[in-house]
Amino acid sequence: MAIGALLRLVAVLKPIEGGDLDRFEALARAMLDGRGYSFTAAESARYLRDAEATPVTELPPGYAVFVAAHYSVWEDRRLLLASNWLMSVAAIALLYFAVRPAGARPAAVAAGLLAVNPWVIRWTGYYLSETFGLFLMSATLWCFTKFRGKRSGLVGSFLVGLFSIALILTNTATLFVVSGLGIYAVWLCRSRAAIGAAMLAGAAILMVPWQIHCVNATGRFQPTILTPSRSTNAASYFHPWVNSWMTSASEIAVYWQPGPFFERIPADVFADAEEKETLRAIAQGFREGTVPFAAYDDAFRKAYLRRVAEVPWWKRRVLFPALRGVTLWTEHQRLLWGEGSTKSIVDAVCHLLNYGYLACFAGFAIAGLRRSPVLVAIVIGGTIGYAAVCGITGSTEYRRNYPFFPALLYLAGVSMPDRPAPKSKGNGPSDADS
Repeated sequence: MAIGALLRLVAVLKPIEGGDLDRFEALARAMLDGRGYSFTAAESARYLRDAEATPVTELPPGYAVFVAAHYSVWEDRRLLLASNWLMSVAAIALLYFAVRPAGARPAAVAAGLLAVNPWVIRWTGYYLSETFGLFLMSATLWCFTKFRGKRSGLVGSFLVGLFSIALILTNTATLFVVSGLGIYAVWLCRSRAAIGAAMLAGAAILMVPWQIHCVNATGRFQPTILTPSRSTNAASYFHPWVNSWMTSASEIAVYWQPGPFFERIPADVFADAEEKETLRAIAQGFREGTVPFAAYDDAFRKAYLRRVAEVPWWKRRVLFPALRGVTLWTEHQRLLWGEGSTKSIVDAVCHLLNYGYLACFAGFAIAGLRRSPVLVAIVIGGTIGYAAVCGITGSTEYRRNYPFFPALLYLAGVSMPDRPAPKSKGNGPSDADS
């Protein structure tokens, strides 16, 4: 834990600028100013392609509330970094105590692997929700362990529901695992009505206000962010065009850097060099504000329809999504130690570490089939479901995996034997047998 704390301190001293923090800051300031969870007209035009002030339902509220809580004390991003450091270190401790009932050795291994994970360490210096989600996942698992062991009182059960919904409303992808844990928890407390009621109360205290906001804004319930997005990528044909050829998670960079990234797109994606240059110029011009949305949308609609006519359906709807779901886990986020390292020894080492992590998870999942089959089904099944949906939608950013790491390490820990079984002497029974 001390090593993990030190490594994370180095990361926050060299923060990563950029990302989507400006959107969450705008929402945080709106809440602090009494305008609710909404954008101004200018912000709506920038982020949602709307021309007037509007309530927001596309972005989950968890991280915006987190930012607002900090800015109500001191509006400085360094405060967010300090909290990132504390939460990332606390996540190590929470994971240790979550696994501890399975034994000291499994708990130390699981917490140790989280402590030295290079991506989790580096992302501690990033202004986004993943570190908060990492903490919430570890806290949820810690509370769930007490619940599963039937050692959870009313407060502990309340926290299971509270942390679970807080996690979903911060990193919605975790719904795939957290929903399974929630169903399992309801089953475990089926004969303890008060415990179950406390858990549901913890969930309702966060979900009900969000649902009230969603109904007021859209006229319907939406448990997470199940609503058509108003962002330009989702509203235009650019997104389906990209999904008609994208097979690698790293290729998602075309959304943010269309100009330079077009040079890396395989040549057979385009009808000819002229189409490539035309689409590159239109994509770049739209991001710079010189090309109107209608022209941008129409150009990529034509390119997409041509791809649909030329590419077999099984590639577009089966093969490409499957490849994206796999590379979501095998291609780590390139923003690790800085640009320029993608072909370096550091990058190669990080790939090897990533493959090692995946091998460990697979091995312990197999081992856990005998010790904890329900947890294997929840964690591994939820993770595969998450990867499949990301592959289908094209939302393939490695950073979204980070909140899943505590759940995977938790599964590894509870599936690991605490110590080797002692060998029996002679024909008598061993201590383990007795």
